[in-house]
Amino acid sequence: MMNNPLNNSLSDETVPVLVVGGSLVGLSFSLFLARQGIKPLVVERHPGTAIHPRVSSLTARTMEIYRMAGIEEDIRREEPPFPREFGVMFVESLAGQMFDNLMEDMSAYFTDLSPVAGNGIAQDLLEPVLRAQVEQASVDLRYNVELIEFEPDADGISVVIRDRISGETRRVRSEYLVAADGSKSVTRTQLGIGQHGEGTICHLISMVFDADIHELFNSQNAHMCFLPMIQQAEVWCCTPELTGDPIYTDWTLYMIPKRKPWRIIQRNAVSG
Repeated sequence: MMNNPLNNSLSDETVPVLVVGGSLVGLSFSLFLARQGIKPLVVERHPGTAIHPRVSSLTARTMEIYRMAGIEEDIRREEPPFPREFGVMFVESLAGQMFDNLMEDMSAYFTDLSPVAGNGIAQDLLEPVLRAQVEQASVDLRYNVELIEFEPDADGISVVIRDRISGETRRVRSEYLVAADGSKSVTRTQLGIGQHGEGTICHLISMVFDADIHELFNSQNAHMCFLPMIQQAEVWCCTPELTGDPIYTDWTLYMIPKRKPWRIIQRNAVSG
């Protein structure tokens, strides 16, 4: 007779909270728990923190929460070297005609709402900051480890996790299970929790490129520029990313294509 891998009497370890997913939500949640004296186990199926900018800004409310956790200044040190007073605009090109200025000073919009300003840090730079804080708080953070299955009962949850490199499985007993594994959550799916809403709103392609166009953004007093006239795309959006380079040259270009298959048509987004 085979043993049930979820039998809580056979658990290899017991933790108060198991957090599935070690990206922005999982790392943040784990840090907040640690600040309250609760040390969770965090498992993340990827080998490390994000390698692509993805999310490229934080709202004032998010920064308020990070401020309460004591890491606002750590995040500020990684934000792009742009003035706090910046705009968002539609342009022909970065050096060409401006069609519309959506917001001349975005930071002023939030001045009356919060003592904390938002932040333009990208996800691939924010996650290492959070990871460092989580590890400093002695939280057990394991990369290359994924959730296989779980079973809740009246006293907690029995979980099986697997090391994606060695293939080793471990049985974990936890009082709580936190699903921070994204929109395609395995945890949510296993619980039978569905989704509602509009579904896919648009398809987005993002490309990181290296160019010395810092001064063009400064001359426009812009943090984000939309270029709606580029062939085969509804809109292109150019926004800065920071990698710690002495000279700021890293940027992300987002494209919302009109149709599939996506064709990226070359165009000089800097010249008029």
